[in-house]
Amino acid sequence: MATTTNTKPIYNLPDDAVWFITGCSSGVGLRLAQLIAAHPTHRLVATARNAARLEGLLPIHARVLTIELDVTDPVSSTNAMSTVLSHPHFGRVDVLVNNAGWGLSGDTETSLALDRPTAASFDPSLPIDNAHTQARRLLETNFWGAAQLTLHAMRIMRETNALPTAGGRQGGLVIQVSTMGGFMGYAGLAWYNASKFALEGFTESVSREVRPEWNIHFTIMEPGGIDTPLMGSNMQHLPPHPAYQAPDTPARLLAAYGEDPQVIKTFSKPEDVAKAIYELSSRGKRIPIRVPLGSVSWKVLRGEIDSMAGEFDEVKELSISVDSDLPDRADDAKKVQKFAENIIL
Repeated sequence: MATTTNTKPIYNLPDDAVWFITGCSSGVGLRLAQLIAAHPTHRLVATARNAARLEGLLPIHARVLTIELDVTDPVSSTNAMSTVLSHPHFGRVDVLVNNAGWGLSGDTETSLALDRPTAASFDPSLPIDNAHTQARRLLETNFWGAAQLTLHAMRIMRETNALPTAGGRQGGLVIQVSTMGGFMGYAGLAWYNASKFALEGFTESVSREVRPEWNIHFTIMEPGGIDTPLMGSNMQHLPPHPAYQAPDTPARLLAAYGEDPQVIKTFSKPEDVAKAIYELSSRGKRIPIRVPLGSVSWKVLRGEIDSMAGEFDEVKELSISVDSDLPDRADDAKKVQKFAENIIL
């Protein structure tokens, strides 16, 4: 996993920026939507799978547009973006915030028991399915849904935003709300972590595909614990696997840790995370590809990076041993290395 610095130019948030935010009915999405709605010149597109849940949470104003959006449905995503582009008060997307998502915890081997039902669905409107299906559904929301919206936004930021009728300002910012578990894995959260690892790898790749003059920027928010519904009603729990029920099993220990009231008190508040996202977007500086949020996330991820560096050093000789013929092709190797560095950096 690359940890290089994003070298794109400075990003300047437009004064009348159009923000498209998913998952606005609660948590970070709601707090960020409220923050943007309170700004005197910014425009907000607030989405939720059930738009009725947004009633009374956001002001009724010409600068605020609420849309029903199921991120797992490509047609719903296309229609939502089309609604924004055709609306006389909007017509562009400057900032996309992929925030919608849910969690799945439990012993990963449970997913092999295809006839074993989950304890309950996080969404009463969805059928109670087996763990394997729930894991796939998780990827549909957390990865595929965000990826599809990202591709829509990239096209809009490159083409539509550049049109005189849309303000003539090419570019924009894509913000992926991930987690520290999108950089390193945790026991009992394999499928959730996998969905975020996928999103982070996807985002790194597409951030290196866009041309600098398009002015499209990407960043990944990696918070630690947040006091949001993801830690409660939006976290699905798989039934324990018989082989992993001992209290000292890593997944059981982590689950107990996350339910400790004293630990929960240390979680970040969603409004503080929302403020940090806005600050990063509006400060008029370069946008880093990854941003750990919270002291726990910063310290843990920094430690993980140091640990990875140590492991790399341990296997250096083994690693380069597979290039046994390179001394005869030293010039070619240098050219390939230089090319790779230019593409990656």
